Amino acid sequence: MDYTLNLRPPEAYCLWSIQLPLPPSQNQLWIPVATRGRSRFVTSAEYKKWRTYIQLSEWKEAPIFNFPLGIVLTTKPGQEFPESSDIDNFFKAPIDALKRHFIIADDNCKFIHYVSNTLGNAEDFTGQGMIQVELYPAWLWTGRLPDQTGELFQGSE
Repeated sequence: MDYTLNLRPPEAYCLWSIQLPLPPSQNQLWIPVATRGRSRFVTSAEYKKWRTYIQLSEWKEAPIFNFPLGIVLTTKPGQEFPESSDIDNFFKAPIDALKRHFIIADDNCKFIHYVSNTLGNAEDFTGQGMIQVELYPAWLWTGRLPDQTGELFQGSE
């Protein structure tokens, strides 16, 4: 008997998706640089390389999504994927990429109401692997449907 709990929404509700190379872990996105007694963070070479590499990905045209969304990530590990990785460290880079490529209006809580990341089955990818990024309307998780003005229902008044 299969006891797997499928939390994926129906594919028919998917608004947009893309498959990207697996990004560096959030711990590897920035490096601290000491300047006059203070430190600041700069983009790491690995993160710059990934951002350049994803420019080659097929970014399907989309309107800029400017309403509440749910983002479903599926990490598809490759041969070199370290199993000791924290799954929650793969959220930031793909979501930032959605903003950078003008797919989402912003990555703040006004627009992003739900994010999940599932570790998929090992795929026959060379290197680290891939990450599937899917956008869905947030009401699938929140239960709050937008009204005619685009605002969310605030309950009975």
